[in-house]
Amino acid sequence: MSPNKTKSVNLQKAVIFDLGNVLVRVNNQAALPHFQKHLAQKFDSKTLENLLYGSMMKGTRTDAGKLHADFHLGKLTMRKFHQHIVKTGYFSETLTFSEFQKYWSPPRFSMIDGTFKILQKMKKHKRYLLSDTNESDFDFCVSAFPEIFAEFDEIFVSHKRGILKYESKAFMQVVETSGLAADLHVFIDDREDHVARARSLGMDGIVFKNSLGLEKELGNLGYL
Repeated sequence: MSPNKTKSVNLQKAVIFDLGNVLVRVNNQAALPHFQKHLAQKFDSKTLENLLYGSMMKGTRTDAGKLHADFHLGKLTMRKFHQHIVKTGYFSETLTFSEFQKYWSPPRFSMIDGTFKILQKMKKHKRYLLSDTNESDFDFCVSAFPEIFAEFDEIFVSHKRGILKYESKAFMQVVETSGLAADLHVFIDDREDHVARARSLGMDGIVFKNSLGLEKELGNLGYL
């Protein structure tokens, strides 16, 4: 934070939240047993996780692979994504679209209550969601946790906007919408690379570890 930046909590600012592992906990391992029974060949759980979910949580866009990147960019429907997964040859014909859809998203998500309470405390500021996600995960989370999404002034998700957070314009679309200077925004994400990108654009950035740490950092920056 710039030494001369005001820390007044009375000044309206903008807070940008990531979704996965900030507001909702993501546990890919919880879904894997439902897919293991459909494997045409056996391999370890990490390989299965990477096949089903790519590396969007940990790696780069390249690590995620074009299939998963395209799904997160909205270039593939859930049905088309399933067809591509089946075509890899790693699964038997028993992995129908119905079975795939039933278990690909629902077992993996749970709300992080502490972060949600912080979100609720920040009504004086403009609040935005910026997430790299896909239609299946997003639709499930909206259905399962509607109270989270009701808090936001606007929602920016990659599969609807066609932009991933690896691109600066993903952040700048939020700045343009808020109408505030970039240095009046704070971006919260569990990934250091995304937070670094936000900081390079003049925003404050917080790498999310836990809700208690987040509340302290937001207070230090003058958002609470």
